[in-house]
Amino acid sequence: GERHLRLAERLVLASGIILFCFLVARLGADNIFANLRMVGWGIFLIIAAEILAFLANTLGWRVTFSRQGTVPSFGQLFLARIAGDGVNYLTPTATMGGEFVRVRMLQGQAPVTSLAASVMVAKLTQTVGLLVFVSCGLLLVIDELRLPSGVKWGILASLVVFAAIIGGLLFLQR
Repeated sequence: GERHLRLAERLVLASGIILFCFLVARLGADNIFANLRMVGWGIFLIIAAEILAFLANTLGWRVTFSRQGTVPSFGQLFLARIAGDGVNYLTPTATMGGEFVRVRMLQGQAPVTSLAASVMVAKLTQTVGLLVFVSCGLLLVIDELRLPSGVKWGILASLVVFAAIIGGLLFLQR
């Protein structure tokens, strides 16, 4: 039960710390700092852009909760968002493992059904936003790409199919 989950959380934390130390040792601290110096002050722009993305995603997620029910605080949602994305980035769970982490971290802050529904709605809307972003970018540069026209049409057809799938998921979710 609860004891096993706490133990699993501690094991995951310890594994993350060990992995971080292993990577620093393997890559070498000097090499890491040399690469950071190459990026220079631009690293702060990259970090700021990621923080803004996390903040925007958290605000969007917060809106998915029912107005009548209890809503976790912005800080709790923000931490759950970061933890969930960390799990999605580091584990082969097809970007769904982090969703379970988010629900688990917020248990007791709202009804579990409300948490699960909000996580799924937030995931789907984030996917729609990504689809729109990628589609706009591709439409802006597709003519500049030096690809055979068949490949360009294949890319565009794939976007249309992906959009249809996302539209179907939105319809089913409603």
